[in-house]
Amino acid sequence: MSLPLSEAICKYWVPWQGLDWPIDWDAVFGRSGELVVEIGFGNGQFLVDLAQQHPDRNFVGIERAWSS
Repeated sequence: MSLPLSEAICKYWVPWQGLDWPIDWDAVFGRSGELVVEIGFGNGQFLVDLAQQHPDRNFVGIERAWSS
């Protein structure tokens, strides 16, 4: 990965509070693609690795609690 993980997460962060419901994921990503959701993505490394292996898919990570 070219960016450090924390920078990548910050760069692609989408605050859900500002989105209309139901969410139009194609609009969020700016393209159509299979949506893959990971709940509890922790530090995000697995999600980032998976996204790099499948660039044709749209990935969303949902984390319940952040710890610094």
